[in-house]
Amino acid sequence: MTLAQKHGFTFQNVAPNSVVVAIFREKWLVEHGYPQDTPCFASQWTAVLKGEGVYCVFGWRVVIPRAIEITDFYLYPGRLGKLAGEAALERIKNDADRTGWDVVTGTPPTNDPMLRAYKKRFGIAVPKGECPTCYGSDVVIHRYKPTAQRAEEAV
Repeated sequence: MTLAQKHGFTFQNVAPNSVVVAIFREKWLVEHGYPQDTPCFASQWTAVLKGEGVYCVFGWRVVIPRAIEITDFYLYPGRLGKLAGEAALERIKNDADRTGWDVVTGTPPTNDPMLRAYKKRFGIAVPKGECPTCYGSDVVIHRYKPTAQRAEEAV
C-alpha cells in the first residue's frame, strides 16, 4: 500500500498558470525572500489532494531524454502537507522505477526537512553546486537512477 492510498491522497495534473500553483509558489517566494518575478522553469505540475484540499504541488520538466528535473516542490504547512509531500516523493520514485527515467532535483542547503526527505527517497546527494534553475543559488543536488536502469548497468 502506498502512502497516498494509506492517507487518502490523490494526484491531479494542473496547469502551470493555475490558481493553486500561483498561491503555493507566491507564498514560497515571499517566505524565502525571492522576488515575485522569479522565473519558473516547470512545464508540468501535479497537485496532491485529500478530499477538496490541496496539500502539495510540485512542478517538473524534461531536461534530457529520459530524465526529469523537479524544479518546484511546495507543501501546505502542517502534518497533512508533510504527508502529502512524502506521498508525492514516493509517487515520483515509483514512476521513475516504472518508466526508467532519472530524477534530478536541487534544494537549498538550508532546507533540512527537504534534504532529509530527498535523501530518504532518492539516496545520496552530490555536493553543493550552482543550479541554473534554482535562481542561481548554491543547492544540494540529488539524482535518482531508477532500479531497472541500475540493474541494466550492472549487467
